[in-house]
Amino acid sequence: MRHRGPRTRGARRPRRWLPRPVPALLGRRPRGAPRARGVRRARPRRGLLRPARRVEAAPVSGGPLRLAVLVSGSGTNLQALLDAPAAPFEVVVVGADREDTGGVERARARGIPTFVCRVADHPDRAGWDAALARSLATHDVDLVVSAGFMKVLGPQVLAAHRVVNTHPALLPSFPGAHGVRDALAHGVRVTGCTCHWVDAGVDTGPVIDQRAVRVEDGDTVETLHERIKVQERAMLVEVLTRLASDRSWR
Repeated sequence: MRHRGPRTRGARRPRRWLPRPVPALLGRRPRGAPRARGVRRARPRRGLLRPARRVEAAPVSGGPLRLAVLVSGSGTNLQALLDAPAAPFEVVVVGADREDTGGVERARARGIPTFVCRVADHPDRAGWDAALARSLATHDVDLVVSAGFMKVLGPQVLAAHRVVNTHPALLPSFPGAHGVRDALAHGVRVTGCTCHWVDAGVDTGPVIDQRAVRVEDGDTVETLHERIKVQERAMLVEVLTRLASDRSWR
């Protein structure tokens, strides 16, 4: 048995040195913590195990972010924006590239102005691009949202507006109109959705946010796409909330 001698008054027990906390190993230092030199002793942080507190977006001066939403189909992404509670953005116009789309009907049901700009009604894509730019210009929008819009936007629209797009794959993998089908055919086990800034290429703009979706055994294009859409809608609302709260991108 080890004999312990009398403890000297004021003496301190030897410190027990442990590896650095996980945030430091991940390349992140907790706010207010000293910079690590070598190995540091892990100390519990006050409130570490408390439930996370939801942080609401700060009020934005100048009113809500004015959105133009472009659609080609049923408009489920548009509906997510219309249903977002206390959102710091407002859909002020909805445009489509074809008649009788579900997205246009959803907008009209809410009393939101709509327009249709068909490629077939113009002599070439440049003429269509100019007409689309004119239609958007009449509504004083802050941001254009391509929400299931199946046309590549031209230089006049992109010169006049910042545009965000959602895509049902984890870009830069599987760009284009068949991202879900291509991911499934490639045999990936994880795919997802991306929100990105639109540039002159096809799904090549800077990524803003992404969400991962696991590919399940027996998935079809339809079943996988439905699960991706759930994440896509939530992601789009969150991204637009952030962009409305911090408008340094303008």
